[in-house]
Amino acid sequence: GVFGNNDGEKEGLRLKSEGRIKENPLRTEFGGKSITLIHDINTIDIQKEKADLLICGHTHKPEIIRCFAKLIVNPGECSGWLSGKSTVAIIELDNLKAVIIKI
Repeated sequence: GVFGNNDGEKEGLRLKSEGRIKENPLRTEFGGKSITLIHDINTIDIQKEKADLLICGHTHKPEIIRCFAKLIVNPGECSGWLSGKSTVAIIELDNLKAVIIKI
């Protein structure tokens, strides 16, 4: 995961996550796909980003978008604390398809 704009206690979160929460953007590869995790999608140039899949979350609004031949997924928020809606995303890397699931 990546830090959001309200993560004030980053050192504590780094410790608790055993270093798995990173500064963003976090660029990685998984399942043969290049993936960018970014808190706020508006802070990068989507067209220039070299990724098959971009995962974001700043708005807490669940969305699946295709833009510049990339799949962009905002899973929403699993807790539902801000929006009142608990959602997650399931992404199939083989065909770059995603669904939002209410939990």
